Amino acid sequence: MLTYFIKRLFWFIPTLFLISVFTFFLIRLSPGDPLIEIQNNDELDQWQIEEIISEKRNSLGLNKPYFYFSIFRKSASDTALRIHDSQIKNKLLGLAYQCGSWETINNYFNSLKIANKNGQISNTIYTELIQVETIGDLKNYLQEHQNEISKSTSLTHSINQIKYTSFSLNNYLLSFRFNGLNNQYHQWISAFLTGNWSYSIRNYELSKAKILNALKWTISLSILSIILSFFIAVPVGVYAANNPHKAITKGINALFTALYGVPNFWMATILLLLFASGQYLNWFPLFGIGEVSKNYSLLESIAIHAPYLVLPIICYSYGTLAYLYRHTSTSIANELKKDYIKTAYSKGLNSKSILWKHAFKNGSLPLITLIGGLLPALISGSFVIEYIFSIPGMGKLSIDSFLSRDYPVIFTISMLGACLTLIGVFLTDLIYHLLDPRIKLYKSGIS
Repeated sequence: MLTYFIKRLFWFIPTLFLISVFTFFLIRLSPGDPLIEIQNNDELDQWQIEEIISEKRNSLGLNKPYFYFSIFRKSASDTALRIHDSQIKNKLLGLAYQCGSWETINNYFNSLKIANKNGQISNTIYTELIQVETIGDLKNYLQEHQNEISKSTSLTHSINQIKYTSFSLNNYLLSFRFNGLNNQYHQWISAFLTGNWSYSIRNYELSKAKILNALKWTISLSILSIILSFFIAVPVGVYAANNPHKAITKGINALFTALYGVPNFWMATILLLLFASGQYLNWFPLFGIGEVSKNYSLLESIAIHAPYLVLPIICYSYGTLAYLYRHTSTSIANELKKDYIKTAYSKGLNSKSILWKHAFKNGSLPLITLIGGLLPALISGSFVIEYIFSIPGMGKLSIDSFLSRDYPVIFTISMLGACLTLIGVFLTDLIYHLLDPRIKLYKSGIS
């Protein structure tokens, strides 16, 4: 048994590595630009925007290669990722495909930026040239605007290089480059493993501070929700299993079945409308968590936060409550039909003792599988609920980070969730074995 758990622990390493690689590339290859607000600044010239973005990308490590090695078409380059604007990047890669040389196109792009910075070409010329998609169009544009473009010798020379360069064979050959440790993935995974989490791209605050601040709210809501759900669902589920034919049991079944099917965004909207909007009742605040001063005591802080958290906790809990109830009632009902229960009754044992010490103990084993999902739920939060109620938890932070392409925060949240999921599954297996040693998690000689 010990060998099995040791092997499970060792499997964590390759599993987390694969999850981290998949998560990293999924995030980095998603469309959008985290520095888009600079790109849309109308008060700056194009060359100024390029310099500011390039400087910020360098400081954040976004100009580094993605991974430890790069494989790319010989007529392209992995350095194209340094171009922040995806439309411009795709047009330049298209030109590189036509002439078969990324180096030639990259020289042209750099000359274009320098000429715009030095005032040798106008912003209009720069914008029109950067939108050119074919070498034929580039030749025609050079002829029509010969006088304006000729002011920059380097730009004219680079365009002429494109006109007379043709290495089409490079489009069918691959290049391999080893990048060493100087890459974005290594930068991020090292920061995650050492706890030195990177700066947030959104506001340059340490992502660790943002995550820890959000974590306290999500964990608080999750723990309260779990405790509330267990204290209600388990006794009610046991009662329903022991009294299946009573009218109240049928009513409870109908209620929890209906609750399980209600979407949480709909429930949140209805609760706000009924109890917080003022249109019907105004018992609770509409959104937020309340403002608390650092000078307030713990009890004063709880008193201020409590009214804001009542409706979110209800929305957090009702789905879990219904799920736990169905599992509990079904498991206990199945246990009560087994022969050992009948034997216990025939021996004259107390009915409560039979119900809780025998039926519940064995019937509660399926509930242990929920532990695997509880740990990641403690940090993931509910995206919809936290966003609707404006609670600054992990769910809201995740949405805000995705919308703003805040890569370091997204990566850290995803990896924390993956780690806790693996730990949750491991603990589930361990508790299963401790509660019932008859459960075999491995085959002898094969473990």
